[in-house]
Amino acid sequence: MVVSDVISLVALLIAVLTVLVAQRRNGNGDRKIAELEALVSALRKRIESLERMYVDALTRESDLRKEVEKLEQELRRARDRIRELEKRLGGNDLRVLAIYPNRDDITNPAPAMYDAGVDYVLLTGRVRREDVVLALEERGFDIVEVDAHGMRTEVRGGDVEVGGILLSDGIAEAGWWARVMSRYGVDTVVVMACETLDVARAMKRAGIRRVIAVHGEILDTAAFTFVKNFYAALASGDNVEEAFRVARLTLSREEADKIWLL
Repeated sequence: MVVSDVISLVALLIAVLTVLVAQRRNGNGDRKIAELEALVSALRKRIESLERMYVDALTRESDLRKEVEKLEQELRRARDRIRELEKRLGGNDLRVLAIYPNRDDITNPAPAMYDAGVDYVLLTGRVRREDVVLALEERGFDIVEVDAHGMRTEVRGGDVEVGGILLSDGIAEAGWWARVMSRYGVDTVVVMACETLDVARAMKRAGIRRVIAVHGEILDTAAFTFVKNFYAALASGDNVEEAFRVARLTLSREEADKIWLL
């Protein structure tokens, strides 16, 4: 039972006792009246004490949330620093988390990254939100790629459409992706899923540096061709913007125009 519930019960008890005091007065029970009035007074003091405790608890909760946010920011900075040091020491320059949910057609895991010689971790098959979070907690990633089905869901009687990506445990909406990618300090997100500009814009608002997403619907072959050439360009030393430009040139104009860099 929370403090607010206790306060409500004490307040109810005071009301009941107040009624009893009034009844006793009508019956001229002076001694009983004094006892009940003393009890009501004690309960009123108790409820004031509980209200102060409740306010103090809310204040502490707010302070703890601020402390958690501060620690998360420090953790992101520490991860960034580790990446910089690993690069200087000759470690892997590029780490990719490849999220391919509900896919049974991958014979060569993450072939685009594999062919380019990029260091990657693959999540495929049954992929839930918690699996994505656990993978991000395990190590730092420069790029997160999501190859899945993009979805648009109507809310509030169809007045607003919200973008999302279908995982094994349902549609993970734009806000969820934005919070998670921001929390773990991901630099670049590649979303090879149809109708995902809403997801990309939410990530940008959350502070993700670069997001590649699809406007409208794209052919699977075009998406694969894009990412294959994108990672090959990155592996050869191009930055994300240049790799994006090079990869788009390998597509038809119609398909290239569907892939945006925000």
